[in-house]
Amino acid sequence: MPVISLLIGMLLALKTYMKLRPLDKEVFTFEGEFGESLKIAGQIVLIVGAGGAFGGLLKASPLKDLLVVTFSGLNIGILAPFIIGAIFRTAIGSGTVAMITAPTMLTPMMEALGFVSPMGRVVAMIACAFLLQIILL
Repeated sequence: MPVISLLIGMLLALKTYMKLRPLDKEVFTFEGEFGESLKIAGQIVLIVGAGGAFGGLLKASPLKDLLVVTFSGLNIGILAPFIIGAIFRTAIGSGTVAMITAPTMLTPMMEALGFVSPMGRVVAMIACAFLLQIILL
């Protein structure tokens, strides 16, 4: 469904552009506005897609069980989501994909780590994504 939404948005943007600049015949070439935007957006989609595939591979691997066993026995609180986020940010390379994958892996351990309230879960998810902000500084 998200792919269809993106396709509809792209077609609407192209139609709007053609109404604003009807004389632009280079819009469909690689040097035109549409071609340039596809080059830039295509790279981003490929990187995030490859990272998402790698994240899916990590989820299917026994790494999930290893993390649950390792971090459930420790009493380190908020450091556990931060460390898991750091592991995935380092392993995957993409901060966006790591921010999606790490909380997914962390979900089964939430109660064992003491994050039972809704606010506790939010704090744990923010801790997973915090490493990206440190790297960007």
